Amino acid sequence: MSAILGVVRTDGAPVEPRRLAALTAPMAHWGPDGGGTWCRGPAGLGQLVLQTTPESVHEAGPLEVAGGRVAVTAAGRLDNRDELLRELRVPAPDRESTPDGHLIAFAYERWGEDAVRRLFGDWSFAAWHEDERRLVVARDHLGETGLHHHYDGTTFTFASSLDALLALPDVPRRLNELQLARYLVPWPERGDETAYEGIDRLPPAHVLTLRGTAVTVREFWHPREVPDVRLPSDEVYAERFLELFGDAVRARLRTTGGVASQLSAGLDSGAVTTLAARDRDVTAVTSVPAHPEIARWMPDDLVDEWPLAARVTQLTGVDHVRVDGRHLTPLAAARWGR
Repeated sequence: MSAILGVVRTDGAPVEPRRLAALTAPMAHWGPDGGGTWCRGPAGLGQLVLQTTPESVHEAGPLEVAGGRVAVTAAGRLDNRDELLRELRVPAPDRESTPDGHLIAFAYERWGEDAVRRLFGDWSFAAWHEDERRLVVARDHLGETGLHHHYDGTTFTFASSLDALLALPDVPRRLNELQLARYLVPWPERGDETAYEGIDRLPPAHVLTLRGTAVTVREFWHPREVPDVRLPSDEVYAERFLELFGDAVRARLRTTGGVASQLSAGLDSGAVTTLAARDRDVTAVTSVPAHPEIARWMPDDLVDEWPLAARVTQLTGVDHVRVDGRHLTPLAAARWGR
């Protein structure tokens, strides 16, 4: 997944390019295929590119739109590309070379903040309105992309990675003890807090606006808004579900490389892997526990998911890779996952 970053000085002071460079360095592995920065006066934006789709080989940002009055940096993969290409009237000869990041910028140019309701997939973006001194930052419906931010009253900084913010000497590393407690016990956590005081994450399906020195955050979508569906029979429901499910899986197969799935013993990952294997060669990856022998003391729990996952791959002919938990400590897994 590609990444974005940026800095806005609300006191009017110019952003130093070295601050953008300091943000970029910890995320270098997010952008092995390039990227760029845009810096003008009190604002600076950046993009790191990881080429995963045929169109992403043309990704280059940040991008100026609206006659140069708005700068947009974006990261992600859009599921409704074809629909957006038509609605935004991108010429047919240019469609294959128009990356998703540019589509997000064009959608924002056309619909402004309402664009968030028209973008489907895994995405995040930031738009800086130079004339209005206004920053808009948004994150996809389900929060498949990361977006963290810190604001000290004069400097607003954001990045896809928490590590990027922690690399800045003026961003505090104060432990958020309450949030840490939420991590460790079954206690519902707030969607915006991290383990560090002063560093927040933008929740899924939310838009953050920085205007002047004021920050506002609003939700643009919630699952309760999904309209009711009324069909004539159970058979029609099943047919429609399979149609939509198949479309969703195929949208995730648009890639320049191979396709892999995280396969557990559950029905969800098994169904996704099976459908994907109809269109592409798939490699399924299943993690096995470091100490499977504890299953003897946990007869009611599914400790080792490999046998049931293997049933799926045997039926579908999918290549199956075993990941041994003995070679990865919990702390190492947490660092790798972050």
